[in-house]
Amino acid sequence: GDAGAMANLGFCLAKGVGVSQNKQQAFEWYKRAATLGNAVAMFNLGLCFEKGDGVVRDMKQTIEWWQRAAELGYADAMHNLGVVLFKGFTGTQDKQQAIKWWKQAAAVGHVQAMNNLGEIFFKGDGVEKNKQQAVAWFKQAADLGDAEAMFKLGVCFEKGDGVLQNQQQAFEWY
Repeated sequence: GDAGAMANLGFCLAKGVGVSQNKQQAFEWYKRAATLGNAVAMFNLGLCFEKGDGVVRDMKQTIEWWQRAAELGYADAMHNLGVVLFKGFTGTQDKQQAIKWWKQAAAVGHVQAMNNLGEIFFKGDGVEKNKQQAVAWFKQAADLGDAEAMFKLGVCFEKGDGVLQNQQQAFEWY
């Protein structure tokens, strides 16, 4: 069996693409692909456990599968793992681990991870407040075309938060 094909079949079954939607069968195909080392399937398996799609909801399993996918370099898993750890959805909050995962996701171009890093540096949540660093993260995401980051940059330039106030720059980012 080809793990990529198994993961794709799981996706088609989960979404009802070309076949009747069947979340239990999707879960089974994701599980088969994940056990063969497919990071996308591991991530999707984590989503199944998170949402209770085709399986009983289990956040411990969610984290386990996202951790495996993240360790294989899958950026969405790094990002989601960071969110779960930062917010403490499992009952244990670990902001430093979350930040580590967000930085790794950002390093491979994950714009939401960049936005999350910008937010925490802007507010000083889990890190020392540093609005210049926040602006740098927002700019990195904005340069990749992320509308949310562009808006946040516009606000920073409009108010002079982390940068010199500049209405022209604000207008351009809005």
